[in-house]
Amino acid sequence: MCPSAPICGSRSAYELRNRPPLDMHLPRSLFDVDDLSDHAVRTILVRAGELASGAETSRPYAGRTVGLFFSQPSTRTRVGFTAAVARLAGTVADASGPKFQDGMDGPESIADTARVLDDYCDVLVIRHASESVVREFAHAAEVPVINGGAGCVAHPTQALIDLFAIQRSAGRLDALRVGIMGDLASSRTGRSLFKALVRFAPVEIRLMAPAGRHLPNETTASAESVTVTRREELALEGLDVLYVAGMPPGTGDAQLPMAVRERFYVSRARLSVMDPSAAVLCALPRTGDIDPDADGDPRSHYFRQSAEGLFVRMALMEAYAAWSAP
Repeated sequence: MCPSAPICGSRSAYELRNRPPLDMHLPRSLFDVDDLSDHAVRTILVRAGELASGAETSRPYAGRTVGLFFSQPSTRTRVGFTAAVARLAGTVADASGPKFQDGMDGPESIADTARVLDDYCDVLVIRHASESVVREFAHAAEVPVINGGAGCVAHPTQALIDLFAIQRSAGRLDALRVGIMGDLASSRTGRSLFKALVRFAPVEIRLMAPAGRHLPNETTASAESVTVTRREELALEGLDVLYVAGMPPGTGDAQLPMAVRERFYVSRARLSVMDPSAAVLCALPRTGDIDPDADGDPRSHYFRQSAEGLFVRMALMEAYAAWSAP
């Protein structure tokens, strides 16, 4: 649909779905980091670096609108996209709200919602607890759809932010020893980062999770040429980067005993075994897994990571602006 042209003038659904790819080969809709080519990932990170260094921003969204459809709580992703679009001279339409929460009587179908929203918006960003709902939404929409978090499966924009933070902290993305710690079985950030890191030939990806809570084999099977180790406690020796993917208490059968959580608790004392040049990153919010006292450790870069996520989102939205150009 075409909100910036009279009534939906010149762009048919066929034209939108079959627009020639950009130089970086962006998919029409971005579900997981696997959807992006190596060239696209590198181009977005380079542009984010330029923006972080004060490069002049363009105004690709002047007169245009980005829609946010979040059925799960969000701080950084939701506000981050709002701020990024504002920096690019665009307007945000927030369609999130209790109408779309689980348990609503007779909710509007997700396909109908997508078709309505893309009448008003040039790009849509969705977050939902169900992977299948995000896919259905993207299939029904005619404008580009960016996944802002799908179930426990995928969070591509966070993976890009994490790569950018690793690059800024370590000075490179290749030949690193990276630890990913948390309840990885339910971590969409952990899964997406793992897939992203494999592209850059790490020396080791060290997965640290409670027994039975590691990444599924179908996720790690793609890393045949990478050394992947699994630990059931915090093991920080030799790591260039520690990524805290989250260790929430859990509920019901997934509830983690305090003794288990303690084995993974990131304290300032435990960080002392890491090289002073190493980095500790986290998508945030912290869920009782990082001691606030660790914030003062020079290795702790997670708040800078969060702040600089703005530039990654801006770079991504700049790239997607071409899809919705009149």
